[in-house]
Amino acid sequence: MKTARLFAVVAAAALVTLMASGALASDRTRQKMELVGFSDDGKEFVLKVTDEERGTFFQVRTTKKNEIVKVYPFAEGEDKKVFAKVKRVHEVGGELSDSPENPKKGVTLMSAQKEDKLFLYVMKGDRIAKYDEIALEKTRKGDPAKSNVMQMAWDPKGKYGVVVYHQKLTDLGEWEGDFVYSFVYRSYKVNFGDDSGDGDE
Repeated sequence: MKTARLFAVVAAAALVTLMASGALASDRTRQKMELVGFSDDGKEFVLKVTDEERGTFFQVRTTKKNEIVKVYPFAEGEDKKVFAKVKRVHEVGGELSDSPENPKKGVTLMSAQKEDKLFLYVMKGDRIAKYDEIALEKTRKGDPAKSNVMQMAWDPKGKYGVVVYHQKLTDLGEWEGDFVYSFVYRSYKVNFGDDSGDGDE
């Protein structure tokens, strides 16, 4: 058991190196990501990751810069015990509100792919405004991946947001996997066509 856990830790460390290297998507292993919680202050979020080669683990990231803080590998049947440790160490409390509706700002996240970008919008009432855009992976010929959003969620205070999205490429072969985008919500970036923004600072 100790040997298996040591292997899992080494594999997780290798994953951090790979993710930081900027390798092409098609050169990475396939991953499935699920957002499972925010820290109480919203500055960190937790993903449950299933990697086709490296197994399963919880990954803690900073919300502001989307940087990996720590990885917690777990074996089959250990997820609840390990997640309890993650929650304790990173002060993750309460249930995740897995909803695109901001709990404090009165706006709702939306998305749409246009060519090689995934656009994020915010909606307030019947008004919709662009918020940000995410560059998608491309094939060797420059064709963009097909994307779809899996999760959109806010921290309990509505200050931080996380989007988990899926990309699929058909190149020499077929590759697909999940990615994550995180941000600090800035109301000044929102232009609803008047001078008021969305009414929040």
